[in-house]
Amino acid sequence: ENIAGGIVGEVKTRFAFIVNLFDWASFTGLFTIFTVYMFYQVLLYRFQFLHNEKFDNRFITLDLEDIDWRRTLNNRETILPLSRRERTKYITLWSTRMVERERTMFIKSAVFLTVATTKLIIYIFLDYSLFWILTIIRTHGRVRTNPRGITPLSLNVQGEGIVADILKSIIASFKF
Repeated sequence: ENIAGGIVGEVKTRFAFIVNLFDWASFTGLFTIFTVYMFYQVLLYRFQFLHNEKFDNRFITLDLEDIDWRRTLNNRETILPLSRRERTKYITLWSTRMVERERTMFIKSAVFLTVATTKLIIYIFLDYSLFWILTIIRTHGRVRTNPRGITPLSLNVQGEGIVADILKSIIASFKF
């Protein structure tokens, strides 16, 4: 056992640098991949937002307000103020409200997070319950019995004579 432990310890010390290097590289690699993917998604969104009129066009920007104000000064038709239905459909850039698509995605994410959290809590509860049951079994499962032949009972023969001597010898033969 000492030899096996020594071999394992020596192998661990010799390869610790390589294992740490791979751990660091895998973390850094994953971080880099996710960061690059995030920037790609941001650039793709920006490109589509700027070049496609129908893509996520639910925001009232300062430029739109400025254009609408200039149209008002020129006595031309304006889009602001919005109607009640339009107010639910369009928002300003700094609004705390969400558009319908964002709200739907938010609700889906919240439901997914709730389900995942509930499953995690159930798994933790089941794990702890199993641990608790096994601990109870281990604690109370130790049955201590007296070894065979040793009994807390004892017999005493009182008296004298041949019958008493025979009974005393029989009882003595059963005692260990």
